[in-house]
Amino acid sequence: MAEDNAATAVFRSTSDEINYLLSSAFDHLNVVRDFVERLNIPSFASYTLIRSAIESSAYGLWLLEPKSTDKRVMRLLDLQWDRRVLVDTHTKAVGTHTPENTAWMKAMLTYIKDQRPGLVADRVKRPPTTTHIFLETDELVVTEGMNGLGVWRSCSGVTHGNQQFASGLMMTPRTGTNVYGQPIWVHQSSLSALSMMLGPAVAYLLALVARARAMSQPRSGSGPFIQVAGGPPSPKRSEN
Repeated sequence: MAEDNAATAVFRSTSDEINYLLSSAFDHLNVVRDFVERLNIPSFASYTLIRSAIESSAYGLWLLEPKSTDKRVMRLLDLQWDRRVLVDTHTKAVGTHTPENTAWMKAMLTYIKDQRPGLVADRVKRPPTTTHIFLETDELVVTEGMNGLGVWRSCSGVTHGNQQFASGLMMTPRTGTNVYGQPIWVHQSSLSALSMMLGPAVAYLLALVARARAMSQPRSGSGPFIQVAGGPPSPKRSEN
């Protein structure tokens, strides 16, 4: 990824972003593995962890999928801008917004873009939705049973407290009746349902590892990695 890194290292190199996404996916799946090995599987939390893992892997694959370096660089810049917009929304809500930091980041991302002639006419914008990213990455990853989008949507349902999703993915034995004579049900983890979610999540992670390794192989005649200096000056901190 030498050319990608040289183009983006002023702010955040492509390799840094991919390593971060890989670490996130691996870390979340490791926790699920620990639950399974100890036979102490929480009913809800595993699906939230799987959701985070497959989403991180999908974003990494989306970043590296284009054959054009320009397109890969633009996707990274768009993703960085999207994350800043989300930070803006949060900091405005809690009263800690720093508009000078947002303006600086937009200037930095635009500066990086303009260093590549093929991107001068483009603009830094927010990337497509997570759903659209999965629609693209599902064309790249072979999974058994559910595809990546199906896993992400199902796990999102559990994460967001949707009982209809939860009841479909878990065992719900009846444990008795309440004082009104109505049945009491409990949600228990189902290994078969959990494996349906885990399989595609692992496939996504392995696909990202393979793609990153393939792009990290040195090419004949390629020079060493050189970090490019430049960009707009850092924003001045406000006194408040």
